[in-house]
Amino acid sequence: MSDWNTDGFAKTEDLHQTVLDSFAAAIQAALHGADLDARVYERLPVLLGTETVEPDLLICSSEQVTDAGCTGIPDWIVEVTSPETASDAFEKKPHRYLGAGVRECWIVDPDAGQVITYCAMKDHFHTHIYRFGDTIPVDAFSGITVDTSRAIRRAVPRRTLPPQADAIDEIC
Repeated sequence: MSDWNTDGFAKTEDLHQTVLDSFAAAIQAALHGADLDARVYERLPVLLGTETVEPDLLICSSEQVTDAGCTGIPDWIVEVTSPETASDAFEKKPHRYLGAGVRECWIVDPDAGQVITYCAMKDHFHTHIYRFGDTIPVDAFSGITVDTSRAIRRAVPRRTLPPQADAIDEIC
C-alpha cells in the first residue's frame, strides 16, 4: 500500500505523526537551555479528574513522570488534529484540559496550517490563532517561545490559509 494519497500528500496517519514529531522537536528545542525542569512526552497517560487521557504531547516536570504516566496536572498539552479527531479536538479537549487545571493547550491543525492556543486565566481562558511558521509565546512558561517554522520543515499543510497582508507587503 502506498504512503501517499491520490493528491500526492502523505496519508493522514503519516502526516499526523510527522507534525507531532516536528512539534515535539521544536518545543524541546525551545525548552532547551531554559532554566526549567520541563520535558516533552508523547502519548503519556495522565489522570485528569476521573478520566485518564493520552494527549499527543504533554509538557511537565520530569518529577511528575512515573512508569504509570504523568502524576498530577501537566503544565501544557498539545494535540494534533486529523480529520477523524478534529471535532473532539476543537470542541471538547481544550475545555477538558483547562478545566482540569492544565495551564495551556495547543490544538495543531495540519490541514489548515495553524495552531490555536488556549491559555488558562483566573476565571476564563483566552485563545490565539497562529499560522505555521509563526513564533508562538508559551504562557505556561514565561519567556519561552516556539518557532513553528522549525516544526513545519517536514510537514506541509494540505490546505493553507491565504497570507495576511501587512503594509510592507502592500508596498512591495
